[in-house]
Amino acid sequence: SSRDLERIGDHAEALINLNDYLQRKNVQFSNSALEELEDIYRQTSEFVKDALESVENNDLEMAESLIERHEAINKMERVLRKTHIKRLNNGECSTQAGVNFIDIISHYTRVSDHAMNLAEKVLAEQI
Repeated sequence: SSRDLERIGDHAEALINLNDYLQRKNVQFSNSALEELEDIYRQTSEFVKDALESVENNDLEMAESLIERHEAINKMERVLRKTHIKRLNNGECSTQAGVNFIDIISHYTRVSDHAMNLAEKVLAEQI
């Protein structure tokens, strides 16, 4: 729905603002945190692209394939939270970086939630 598209845009804007803040404050992430952020970004971007394509083409098969991928992104968020807490406890990342890392992965997960809502509409129309 247009509401889900709008929310995806809201999260994208929040991520841009957060990136600007991180650059202004010179917040540094560890290399492993950066790799994880790149991974969730890639997976979420591809997920949104495929969700939009499933809606545009009314592609039931693609919409169905997104269900497992959505669960994988949600699982990834849980794993990334745990590994980042370990990094914080080991002093590998600053508290500021830790808070921002959690914010970033939360935004990506919410983006995938809204993209899944779009794909679910394709599935609902097939019933």
